[in-house]
Amino acid sequence: MGDNDSIYSYKCLDDKKWSEEYIKNILLNNEILRITQLEINLAKLFYEIEINDTNYDKRYHLVFEAMSIAGKLGYPTGQRQEDEEWYILYIHLPEHGQISWHMPSNKIKWDGHTTDEKYKRCREFSSSVLKK
Repeated sequence: MGDNDSIYSYKCLDDKKWSEEYIKNILLNNEILRITQLEINLAKLFYEIEINDTNYDKRYHLVFEAMSIAGKLGYPTGQRQEDEEWYILYIHLPEHGQISWHMPSNKIKWDGHTTDEKYKRCREFSSSVLKK
């Protein structure tokens, strides 16, 4: 079993219901569920997102992180532009249904860069980081 599959040394937040023992003993039809570290991390992010629901600066990054993990788990994800100011991010949780968040549009306007300029900037950034 790899690091991403381990549940044995994990304690989620300070909430007793997310203790290591609770996670180990979750039952479905009298069988212990196989819970991966990615699923545990996603559950932890959902909690963080909920407690930061009105703190858009913090929630914004947490929701994107949740989308990334959900995608790695193979869960369907998507986005839809609501209007100029808002768009909606979606995750479909197997056996639980769809969840979504209204997200504020980016305050930074596109500077008109081309694809070539974009990757040049990426290379320049990477080079400057590696030189440190």
